[in-house]
Amino acid sequence: GLVELLIALVLSLVLTMGIIEVFLGSKQAYRTQDALSRVQENGRFAMEELSRNIRMAGFQGCGSLDVVNTNVLASSLPGSSTFSAQDAVRGYQYGSSSFNPTYVGSTEPSPLPGTDVISISRADDCGDYLSAAMSTDNALTVEGKCTFTSGDPVIITDCTSADLFMPIVTSGVNLAVDPTANTSSRLSRLYGSDARVYRFLQLDYYIRQNSFGEPALFKRENGVESELVEGVENFQVLYGEDTAGSDFFVDEYNTAPSISGWDKVCSVRPVLSFRSKEGNITLDNNPLRQDMTSTIGIRNRLP
Repeated sequence: GLVELLIALVLSLVLTMGIIEVFLGSKQAYRTQDALSRVQENGRFAMEELSRNIRMAGFQGCGSLDVVNTNVLASSLPGSSTFSAQDAVRGYQYGSSSFNPTYVGSTEPSPLPGTDVISISRADDCGDYLSAAMSTDNALTVEGKCTFTSGDPVIITDCTSADLFMPIVTSGVNLAVDPTANTSSRLSRLYGSDARVYRFLQLDYYIRQNSFGEPALFKRENGVESELVEGVENFQVLYGEDTAGSDFFVDEYNTAPSISGWDKVCSVRPVLSFRSKEGNITLDNNPLRQDMTSTIGIRNRLP
């Protein structure tokens, strides 16, 4: 009868509402998990990129910058325009319109106010050998394991000496010292066939707004900018400094303006703040946020 029909309708409504509630809860859980996965994926990628290059700061083959001073011939290097223990890794805090400490280099990145910038100088992991001992001090031939281009800085080293210069590259393996882009057209010595040849990298990492108006982590490699990860709201860096002496053990972590000597920095602790691209993820209808950090030792500074 009518009573039974009304009861059935009420029960159906209750069941339908329950099913809808379960569906909405499952959908929200899926959206939250998906957003968290994307944030964590971006975080892992960004930390891997930073860790790999910070760890190798100051790398120039088999001799560290504290032992082998690089003879810098290149007159227009990106970044600090040199390569030394003081410049292998440097940090900066960006205020509303300026850096503290003052950015070292001919061009400055454009980060978001209140965020940090870290600059790293190192040789590329890809190392090439000379195909034969040098017969003149202004030209060399490599085996062709790496890709060199004209105007791309190059380091040659044999563990006792090192030269950093701008090359003119022909046939991919023949490198000559460019007389117009270096302070001298001659290297400091004739290198033997055991010398290694590397690309030189000067890297800046910072966050700024991308073309879509979203905060993102950017990298400048030898002056060429590229976007790495979207959704990075903040970038802060602490530097582990050996303040007690020269035992190469971290005594305290400081911000960039408080570092007394960059050649005493033995480790770096970056903190990246990520947010999900999707809104209405959390209970307060905001994007999901997560901070990620890591402590990275600089191999060329550790005992």
